Amino acid sequence: MTVETMTTPVILLADDSWSEVTEKLEEYFAAGGTMIWVADPRRQLVYVYRAINEFRKLTKADVLSGEDILPGFSVAVAELFA
Repeated sequence: MTVETMTTPVILLADDSWSEVTEKLEEYFAAGGTMIWVADPRRQLVYVYRAINEFRKLTKADVLSGEDILPGFSVAVAELFA
């Protein structure tokens, strides 16, 4: 994985074990990732990570935004799980 591949958000599914998810988070941030989305379909939540220890939890009432990484992108979290 190169830094060039890390210019867009990375999307992980929480279907993996939490150990696997945290391992992937560490790998992506070590490779230069700046935003990672972890989707939890069962609980219908999205976690937005900007660092391994900095995240926000979004619920169905929230809007997922691409922020400065993917300007102009936004989607209602509820739509992701419809």
